[in-house]
Amino acid sequence: MTAHPAPLVRARPAADAEIPSTARTLAEAAEAAGWQTWFDYAHGTRTNARGEPTRVVESVVLRARRGDDGVVATFTDSRFSTAWLCHRHGTARRIGARDLLAVLRESGAGGAR
Repeated sequence: MTAHPAPLVRARPAADAEIPSTARTLAEAAEAAGWQTWFDYAHGTRTNARGEPTRVVESVVLRARRGDDGVVATFTDSRFSTAWLCHRHGTARRIGARDLLAVLRESGAGGAR
């Protein structure tokens, strides 16, 4: 197996200019609903299913938390990649960007989390 190269930029808090617009929209909806949010940024090599390095990408992760509920949404090269919505009951589900935005907005209106 090929050795995985060191990242060009190790994970760190994201600079404002590094945050994709979709990530910012999701964070704004989360914050309006009382969630705490933060972003991380990294720049390095992706791996394939066998753990072998492939291409270099920029990645941003949006993390949000409210009480015992959490969200992790990833963006690769400024495009939405995947998101997980985690509930206090120990359940987690994969969710798309549009559905996540709806859940966050609904949670601010006193709806389900």
